[in-house]
Amino acid sequence: MNQKIRDSIDKFLLSLEQESFRRRIRYIFLPVVLFLLIMSMSTDVNARRYKTYTDYDHVAMYILEYDELPSNYVPKSQGVAPGEYDVTVYAVYDNTRDPVLLPDGYSYTEAYINATTDDVGAERFVFSSEQLFYTNDHYASFIEVTRWDLLGSHYIFLSFFWISITGSGVVTIVLVRKGYLTLDVIKTDVKQDFLVLQNIVKVTIKKIKSPKKSNTENTDDTVQ
Repeated sequence: MNQKIRDSIDKFLLSLEQESFRRRIRYIFLPVVLFLLIMSMSTDVNARRYKTYTDYDHVAMYILEYDELPSNYVPKSQGVAPGEYDVTVYAVYDNTRDPVLLPDGYSYTEAYINATTDDVGAERFVFSSEQLFYTNDHYASFIEVTRWDLLGSHYIFLSFFWISITGSGVVTIVLVRKGYLTLDVIKTDVKQDFLVLQNIVKVTIKKIKSPKKSNTENTDDTVQ
């Protein structure tokens, strides 16, 4: 190993004895982990059985998950229920348009997506028991929709989240076994972080409440 790299590692390990250095590392690492967790949750598409959906992601996931449409979709022949704004209807797609763009040998269902009573638009889902397709130009072209298309970002963020958690755990165990950290030091650091977090929560709550209190006092002064 290059001597310069060794010196840098030794300097880092020696710095771990300083509480302020360990705190800086944690305050950089924790926001990154929190960001990855939030992003993995926000990019997850969870379509639950028997729930109603109208947006692209959830309707597509529902079809892929259960091989059918959400319960709010009705046959096209029934039209749209009075008072409804979203057009959620479906019908048989015969796949005989010229040119035929979808694979032969399957029974297809077409479903409106992002359609309203004011404008049904040109977006449709067309699916069989094997594949899901999307068209935004009224069947002139299709793209296949897969789970990766819907959940790719979620899988990436979730992978980085678990890599970060697992990696930090492994590094911590190695440092403890090598004697660069002790369990008492780790416990103390965790306790301090908890107290800091507790104080931040208290200050935040106080700031949220104080405008209301100020407004109340102003109202009382006006009345007097």
